Amino acid sequence: MSIVLGIDLATAEVRVQAVDVESGQAVAERRAALPVREAGPGGERVQPAEHTTLARALIAAVAADLGARASQVRALSITGTSGTVVPADAAGRPVGDAVLYDDPRGADGLRRLAAVGWTRRPMGALARAAWMHVVAPAERYLFTPDIVAAALAGRLLLGHVARAQERRRPGHGALGRGRPRAARPAARADARAGPARHGDRRGRRPRPPRRARAGSSSSPA
Repeated sequence: MSIVLGIDLATAEVRVQAVDVESGQAVAERRAALPVREAGPGGERVQPAEHTTLARALIAAVAADLGARASQVRALSITGTSGTVVPADAAGRPVGDAVLYDDPRGADGLRRLAAVGWTRRPMGALARAAWMHVVAPAERYLFTPDIVAAALAGRLLLGHVARAQERRRPGHGALGRGRPRAARPAARADARAGPARHGDRRGRRPRPPRRARAGSSSSPA
């Protein structure tokens, strides 16, 4: 028997649910409110970066509800509101409030990105992080799942995500690095081998004829 935990970092609450893998049924669930604070008259909204504290408390509560079955937890998955950005230090620890996905600050930067044809997503989060960096610079700007994952793992996991994305890129090998073999120039091997001579397919130079040894003759007697 196996159980997986789902951690949902929504805008207004944090939820942790335990699901039985074999049956697909939820076997335990806990929730906690996540406060949102209006930060200005223009619709600015921020949130204390308490996601990790709440997630840990809810995980402990779910584990207590599971009792002996808590030992059957095999994995967890973390999701969160897309576009909410948290300023953090190099280790992924929050250093300020989370700026919510619908906070309008950074809109000027978003318009500039659109004007130059930037289409890579998430554009809104990128513009929001750029505004945050001007106002109160931080080492990193992360999504809420990144913050919680770093706290639970004891280290920032962004490198693992980047390598997994690289491995999924088309045309890359199992390690996800370098060019695919089919794209490497085939001329290098030919240049090292030199031009083919006398029909030698591998481009080897023909060996010179052996000299006749003393006292022997290469012609019939």
